[in-house]
Amino acid sequence: MVMEAAVIKALVIAIMLIAIPGVASAQKRDTAHMPELRSGAIEIGMAGSLTAVETVSYATLTLRLGRFFGLGPGLLSVECDGSYSRIGSLDRLEISPLITFSHGFGSAYPYIGIGGGLREEFFGSFSQAQYPIGVDIGVRLLAADNLAIRMDYEFRRLLSDPVADYSEHRLMLGISVLLGD
Repeated sequence: MVMEAAVIKALVIAIMLIAIPGVASAQKRDTAHMPELRSGAIEIGMAGSLTAVETVSYATLTLRLGRFFGLGPGLLSVECDGSYSRIGSLDRLEISPLITFSHGFGSAYPYIGIGGGLREEFFGSFSQAQYPIGVDIGVRLLAADNLAIRMDYEFRRLLSDPVADYSEHRLMLGISVLLGD
């Protein structure tokens, strides 16, 4: 588990180090036509993730909805994610509210946020609720005024597991449509 977590963390850092300087160097071009994320925008997106928990890895599909508000020099976003995973015979549904703060650097908008939620796991006729809480770190790369590529690293501590509380690391990659502003 420690090795998988270290690999995921290293991958997230590498992606951010590669993506942010490339976008920052684009700032030297004419910025009059550079995409910009503004207060009032609504984000609708889809993402996929690979999750590593202890010795198990699996894929997750996530749908997102969020709204941006101006806050000082940056943007505050209030979001809600709905996710589905299937791990063997186990079905998992999760709803996760999230609050993030971001600041734009050209067309890159790195952010940090806090989130939590409710996760319901179903195995046959049995179900179990868990309560994940944690932090998100990521970046939105605006490809156009209404299109963004989003990379996230999520750390969650899962509470109320019948065996023991444990940590989860998730790397997500997605695409978002940005409406209004």
